Amino acid sequence: MQRIAQTLGYVLTLLFIVITPAIADNTNTFTVNIDNIDYQRGGHIHMLVFEDKHFPIKHDKATLHIKQKAEQGAQTFMANLPTDKPIAIKIWHDEDDNNKVSKNWTSIYPAEGLAFSNKQTLGLTGPPSFSQSAITLSPTQAPLTLELVYP
Repeated sequence: MQRIAQTLGYVLTLLFIVITPAIADNTNTFTVNIDNIDYQRGGHIHMLVFEDKHFPIKHDKATLHIKQKAEQGAQTFMANLPTDKPIAIKIWHDEDDNNKVSKNWTSIYPAEGLAFSNKQTLGLTGPPSFSQSAITLSPTQAPLTLELVYP
């Protein structure tokens, strides 16, 4: 009986250690699927998560930045994201691995694939704003799917 009580104590302690951080910081692990990757262009796929007005230009101000080698088919990113405030996600295919969005011959419009949360796209006036792209995730959020759009 004492052994059962001791084992139960260990299990409850372990559950407390695992569950408490997720409750305390209002974050959950979410899946973000990226579709329409032209992997033959090479390079890496970047996922940037922003919580403020620096979206989508100031990459160094992103709350989270994950990079994966571009591969055939859809790619999946797993990230611990907040559930208590709006975020905006930017995906970009860094084809030339220069760690910045390369521009086309106009030096204005991107030459690489981009995707934004909330089904936003690049417009004639530039990228969408934070408020246009902002989403608030729920703790039971289904995986997000973003589709890269190439020029």
